[in-house]
Amino acid sequence: MARVVADVGDAAALADGIGHLGGHDLGALIDHLGAARDRRRGPVVVIAHTVKGYQTSAVGHPENHGGLLPRQEIRAWGRERGLPEGEPYPRPDADSAAGRHLARRAHILFAAPCHAYAPAPVAGRRRILAAVPARRRSVVSTGEAFQSLNIALLKTDLAPCLQFGAPDVGQTTHLGPVIKATGVFAPRPLPDSFRWLREQRRLAFDWRPAEAGQFHAFGIAEGNAMLWAYAFGRRKKVVEGKIPLLPVVTVYDKFFERSFNQLDYAVYSNARFVAVGTPSGTGLSRETATHQSLQTLRMMMDLPGILAYEPAFAADVHAIYLHALSRLWDEDGEAYYLRLSTQPLDQPAALPDDHAERAVAGAYWLVGEDDRPARPGAGRVIFVATGRKLREARLAAARLHAEDGTGSRVLNVTSYEALWRDWDAYRRDPQAWTDPLRSYYLHDLFDDADLNAPLIITGDHLPSVAEWLPGALQRLRGHRFLGPRRNGEAGALEEVDRLHGMAVDDLVRVAREELAWRRSAR
Repeated sequence: MARVVADVGDAAALADGIGHLGGHDLGALIDHLGAARDRRRGPVVVIAHTVKGYQTSAVGHPENHGGLLPRQEIRAWGRERGLPEGEPYPRPDADSAAGRHLARRAHILFAAPCHAYAPAPVAGRRRILAAVPARRRSVVSTGEAFQSLNIALLKTDLAPCLQFGAPDVGQTTHLGPVIKATGVFAPRPLPDSFRWLREQRRLAFDWRPAEAGQFHAFGIAEGNAMLWAYAFGRRKKVVEGKIPLLPVVTVYDKFFERSFNQLDYAVYSNARFVAVGTPSGTGLSRETATHQSLQTLRMMMDLPGILAYEPAFAADVHAIYLHALSRLWDEDGEAYYLRLSTQPLDQPAALPDDHAERAVAGAYWLVGEDDRPARPGAGRVIFVATGRKLREARLAAARLHAEDGTGSRVLNVTSYEALWRDWDAYRRDPQAWTDPLRSYYLHDLFDDADLNAPLIITGDHLPSVAEWLPGALQRLRGHRFLGPRRNGEAGALEEVDRLHGMAVDDLVRVAREELAWRRSAR
């Protein structure tokens, strides 16, 4: 080192030489980036050595992150560069060279037709999606319904735009038929490593590599899956020569926690995609608590730019998933999150006539045998449930009616976030509270007679997902939430439900307690 610096004149020159090795030379960086663009073969790396705090009194200081420079230094820095006094963000005059340059760049970046967002590559997508048939089954899980829909979607004109991605759980997140139908995307010819298994008929889903494959595999890397969702879901500009896609990424619901940072930046950048968490909740009772997700629904509700749903029935998945796909290319579109389950549920024999619209809006009342009038002298209970807990709510309602004559209604909440957004818009509008014609969807769902009935809320999620709902209905008491408040444990599903106090017996008990309290308070 002494020999290297022996010819350097003084300490100041030496410090300057070490402190500036080219990374701060904007002209040199522009030249090298231009040379990199001209290179037609292989990647190029430009290494720019920089010093944190360059040309300030805090240069190279280990504590300069977030440090504030003295005001007199900032003023001097501005004067040396000809900036107006007291204007930290000065705008150059429009007639100046800098002003004209910025105007030209602004036109190229924002106004020129080539920088407009690329149009939808397929016309009539809503008509195409509306024609996708719904497969009717008496018992099915939401995960199976999602799988069936993807098979049907791959037979439509939208099929080339559908791209699916998953970490190491493609087949266990219901994408097996997609993998078999389209292959695994390979950017170049790759060895068909699983051919021998396929020839021996030991592969259910083929796993063949193909340049046209529409399934993208990421190994055990949920963060990479979210980065893929961003890259495929971000809005494309005409100048890029790329087309908008319909990306769908599936993850074990619990492991959205691993990828939350990447997911946050994806929706922050206004990327549009469908994120599917499946399997989810304590429904994974036999896989131990390390796979049981409790807080993901709350996490997604609190994240701007993505709308969270938890459908319970196949018809809900059909309405919500197709709605989400139809919105990805809209000017005001956003990402969607669907929390699905592997637990099969008895499907309702009948649905409201406007079911699809109400499922997308966030909730609807079950009809037919699930709407039970009270026998004379008996009370009435309202059950509010989401996802797989519709099973327990329906069973509890049937048992109360059979044993006590208690009447009941069951509200299937498909999206607490959609309900909350609508209510929040209403309560924030200063005109809404004085306009008798204004209301919000949650309030309109309830008849006056039901607003004060005992309200039993259950869900396979944290209480905070639903605790705002009674307040939105202006209720002070007479409501209970039954759901997990602690980490789960492995066991049979019924045992895990009892552990969390959300089994059928628990719902029946608290309903009876609420009815008894009302009778005693008269």
